[in-house]
Amino acid sequence: MSQQEYKQNIKLGAFVLGGLIIFLSTIFYLGSQNNIFNKTYMVSAIFKNVEGLKEGDNVWLSGVKVGTIRKVQIISEGKVIVQLSLKDKQNEFIKKDATAFIGSMD
Repeated sequence: MSQQEYKQNIKLGAFVLGGLIIFLSTIFYLGSQNNIFNKTYMVSAIFKNVEGLKEGDNVWLSGVKVGTIRKVQIISEGKVIVQLSLKDKQNEFIKKDATAFIGSMD
């Protein structure tokens, strides 16, 4: 193997390794944003009006993202059930008699 082929193989290996590192970093970043790699539990809340709320929206507790909206289901007129997927470590801060409300991030 010539010196030029050896240098070319080193460059190719570095390029592939760099691409793999970027790919894995992106997967972990997106996974952490959507709670894919975190233990979660489901909570349901009933609302009269969920104007603008959709699946995938963030759930916040005191300014900290603690989960995402998994499902929005209309039960009857003026009654909507929203299923929340919350990070497992946050359950100690949310009591059974907690009150939820929908707000805008604007």
